[in-house]
Amino acid sequence: MTENRQLKQLMDHIKQYIQQPYLSRFIKAPDIDEEQVDLLYQLAQPIHENTEDYVASIVLVQTALNTHDTISVDASQVIGKERELTVLAGDYYSALYYYLLSTLKDNQTIKAVSEGIKAVNEAKMALYKNDLSWAQMLSTLRVIETTIIDKVCLSLGYSEDRRIIQDYFYLKRLWKEKNLLVQGEGSSLFEQAFKKRPDIRSGIIQVFEDAIQGLLPIFVNGQKPLPRLISDVIKRNQWLNQFQGHKLIAEEGS
Repeated sequence: MTENRQLKQLMDHIKQYIQQPYLSRFIKAPDIDEEQVDLLYQLAQPIHENTEDYVASIVLVQTALNTHDTISVDASQVIGKERELTVLAGDYYSALYYYLLSTLKDNQTIKAVSEGIKAVNEAKMALYKNDLSWAQMLSTLRVIETTIIDKVCLSLGYSEDRRIIQDYFYLKRLWKEKNLLVQGEGSSLFEQAFKKRPDIRSGIIQVFEDAIQGLLPIFVNGQKPLPRLISDVIKRNQWLNQFQGHKLIAEEGS
């Protein structure tokens, strides 16, 4: 189990890599998902001697992908220097990822994550083309959000827990995207779709809500016991506390 102090130390370690004084003068620092950091530590700690740098490397590549997501595809809507530096920041985080993994000499993870990056970028292109059905849009968003951590699970030998880990982080992404849309915002992933068809905004909110309601019972109604690995992370970070009146059940002894 990652204690709060350990998690804080790990987050501070990651931020040392991410913080860049020049970039921070012009663009917002990236958000780091503490639950993902916590889970990555649980996955890597029994296997990797240098767990902190291993986790930092994976967080860096996810941060690089997320940073590029914040860039509007409409260049006229973003200040030139801010747009340019955001692209640079994403490339910077990606370069740090490769550097860290190369120092760890983990060719297996480099190969697995490289395959994941390719899959994520292909999924993003499919979204930008805006010729997807609702179901295809959801499955594409799932690929974008969960592929990197799924590749890490495979690389480290956690094949049995892959699906539930994917489900949880996909649920969080759906919740985030739905709330942004409700507030009249939205990530650049869907920008082209809304530009071509403004009428689909309300429809996609309902699609996200339906998908959220389909996943929530897995985690809060105790449909079946959750693996200890993911249930410990959920309990510590308490994101699901907003859904009162539900019960989270962990596997006994797992």
